Amino acid sequence: MNFETPLTSLVWITSIVSIILTFIVSKLMIPTLGGDSTLWWKLGSIISCGRCRGHHSELVKVFTLMSSSHVKEVGDVFRRRWRVINILSGR
Repeated sequence: MNFETPLTSLVWITSIVSIILTFIVSKLMIPTLGGDSTLWWKLGSIISCGRCRGHHSELVKVFTLMSSSHVKEVGDVFRRRWRVINILSGR
């Protein structure tokens, strides 16, 4: 079983719920702070952008998982070049 798939799904689900709750709580706690009625969604947007920024690790997985096509390609190239080095060195 690939344990990475359910964990990734869980991370995305909790992030979406967190973003939705951020906007709801911002609306309830900061309805008109200082006379600005748009401050709640601005604050919610800033927090949500920070939350989305935390998902850069999801992009890193594409290049680091053993099942990733990029990693397999690098492994194949390494194995081919290693054979050439062995032939050139007389092994």
